Amino acid sequence: MRRHRIFVVICILALALGAGYFLHHGATAGHAAHPDSSPAVNTGTPTPQSAPEIDAATIAHKQSTHRVTSSAPLPPPGTPLKDTYAELKARADAGDGQAASRLVHDMEKCSWIAKMKLFLPQTLPSALGGNDKKLTAEELSWREKSLGHYQKELDLIHNNEAFCAGLDQKEFDTLTPNLLRAAQLGDTWATDCYLSSGVTGMQGLLDHPEWLAEFKQNAIPLARAAIENGDWVAVGIMEHAYGGFFSDFISQVTGTDLAQRYRYLSLQRFGASGDFTAKLDEQISGITPNLSMDQIADGDAWAQEMYARHFDGTSSNGLSNGTNVCQMSDN
Repeated sequence: MRRHRIFVVICILALALGAGYFLHHGATAGHAAHPDSSPAVNTGTPTPQSAPEIDAATIAHKQSTHRVTSSAPLPPPGTPLKDTYAELKARADAGDGQAASRLVHDMEKCSWIAKMKLFLPQTLPSALGGNDKKLTAEELSWREKSLGHYQKELDLIHNNEAFCAGLDQKEFDTLTPNLLRAAQLGDTWATDCYLSSGVTGMQGLLDHPEWLAEFKQNAIPLARAAIENGDWVAVGIMEHAYGGFFSDFISQVTGTDLAQRYRYLSLQRFGASGDFTAKLDEQISGITPNLSMDQIADGDAWAQEMYARHFDGTSSNGLSNGTNVCQMSDN
């Protein structure tokens, strides 16, 4: 019972933070290792099997992804974000991909910390309360792990107090357009976080309804570019979107389409091994009765081509563990 209560507290905290899209099988494989090493968006013409016919939205997306290389160094790591925001924003808007990546990674860290500072005081008392003597060994182990999670978050807050000091809601409310800009300039993590946006993740949305139109215009081209750059997380997001698992923005853009979901499951299957293979086979067998033989054959051919062209030799097993797409490894 105690373990269940701590688990519920953690789940409520995660939902309240609204910090990202939780895949039921995952999200760490495929992210850029460092914002300065992000690949440029692949804007090559997709093959007939790999993407729908190019439309006006795709053309507009390509026109917005021109990336420039600045000779000016980025501000030293650890410089307070309030002191770097204006410079990084201006450089990002001018097409500097490294500045765009640095900006959104720093913003996401400070945004996460601000939320943790708000919600930890509300959730910690419940997690810390109770009598340890009444807990079983398993419950005590679970409690220790949960408290370790809280300690990690408290350490993160403490270690970044100066880095995130002086920011106000005005800066935090620009995270969504800054994520879009970094995604357009090739930041894989920014792309995945942007694609997984929901109402709770888009701070400032009520004051900027135009962000929804921008999302509708950019989501599919961004996902296509990320997948063509070998991003397994984008594959997982699109599979979930076509499966209709969540009422988030990407699901509303794609609509539910089992034939498309089959394609993305089959693509993951090419890169899977071990237990993840069995999990995917179970999901695939659950939807194939609803598909025609032509849809299955087309999906298999598409998945094979995409894996060979963009994922050959890489594993999709990172999608087997549920995680928060928007939370970075150093958060």
